[in-house]
Amino acid sequence: MKKVLGVFVVGLALGFLSFGAAQKFGVYTGYPGGIGGHYFTGDMRVSVGIPFFYGFGVDASLDMIMGRGMMDMSMENPFSYYYGGGVGGSFYSVVGVSVMSVYPHMLAGLEFDLPGSNMSVFSEVNVGPMFSFGSLFGGFAVGYGGKVGVNFR
Repeated sequence: MKKVLGVFVVGLALGFLSFGAAQKFGVYTGYPGGIGGHYFTGDMRVSVGIPFFYGFGVDASLDMIMGRGMMDMSMENPFSYYYGGGVGGSFYSVVGVSVMSVYPHMLAGLEFDLPGSNMSVFSEVNVGPMFSFGSLFGGFAVGYGGKVGVNFR
């Protein structure tokens, strides 16, 4: 348990040190990632979260945004959409039961640039196969999730 927490803290620290090179970074809440942060370098996004749905754990994802577009709604700061794919991984431990999952997925989202600021709000959904390995159970399932959050430039 202490090793997992140590790896998480080191990874999070390295991620925060990389914010200077990021085009944008943000915070989010959602399922199954709980609360977390992410940063973009080009169209690549790295996310790390602390889930609060399954006990203690860590949730991470590496995603590639493959397409973007603007939704013309005759507004000064229109909505934009994006889509892509990636792979996520998670580790959860509750009362001596541990589960590790790998989750390749597709994603789609909407983003709205807030007028007069360097911030945007976003909402995203994802779906894909999930492969789990654990001390009590394991197997295959259809994974899904979603998140809402704020990005900063």
